[in-house]
Amino acid sequence: DLNASVIEGFRDAVARGDTQQRTKTKPRGVRNVTGGEGTATRTLRLLSSVLSFGVREGALTANPAIGIEKTPDQSLERFLSPEEMRRLGEALAAAESNGAPPAGIAIIRMLALSGARKGEIEQLSWREVDLRTGFLRLATSKTGAKLIPITGPMRAILETRAEYGRDGYVFTDQTGDAFYQGTPKLWVRVRKAANLEDVRLHDLRHSAASFGLAGGLGLEVIGKLLGHADIKTTRRYAHLSDGHVRAAAESMADGIADLLSPASR
Repeated sequence: DLNASVIEGFRDAVARGDTQQRTKTKPRGVRNVTGGEGTATRTLRLLSSVLSFGVREGALTANPAIGIEKTPDQSLERFLSPEEMRRLGEALAAAESNGAPPAGIAIIRMLALSGARKGEIEQLSWREVDLRTGFLRLATSKTGAKLIPITGPMRAILETRAEYGRDGYVFTDQTGDAFYQGTPKLWVRVRKAANLEDVRLHDLRHSAASFGLAGGLGLEVIGKLLGHADIKTTRRYAHLSDGHVRAAAESMADGIADLLSPASR
């Protein structure tokens, strides 16, 4: 009974937000399902993958999702400028001096410095920290095992956290046994103080890529640093790379133009 018409109707319903709901996940937690065009696209892709698996296993003769047009993904990337990053630093320093949880402040700084995913830093354990060779050796991540170079600023944060102990999680909550989970709530306060209320925690990862490109790193290197399994994922930053190439070209051309100008002789 599952055909292209049914799947298109489902796609459109998700895109319109007809599937939105608010469900309780735990005593103080809720899950908001909002739908939207981006969600519709990702859901359709997942469904198509499931149906293709069914074809390979012999449960279906064809994948009815093939050929169905997908709604365009909304571009959600947000990159902090140098001035915005400076404001973020000031807001973090102010929050820290006003008694904000040290673990939460450290997590946000580590995210900005490393370009890592939130879960990779929040749940980082001391057994994954190799200060001798200078790497975070993650056994598991979204793309499998992963190495993250420990830079000088990151090492300073880790050494400060070592004062709390070198067992279990690096960024612990007040009990000292579980990892700190209040980062999203703290982020809302910090970004408001920095006048960056449209910036998500995940945008710190995008911003790290942006600063890397500005520093002359290529897309392949950026992909390695961010832990992308496929260079295609990194190509979303190609427009940033083009911008830096254009700036370099303008600078080069200005220098040549000065030499070519009669006024310079």
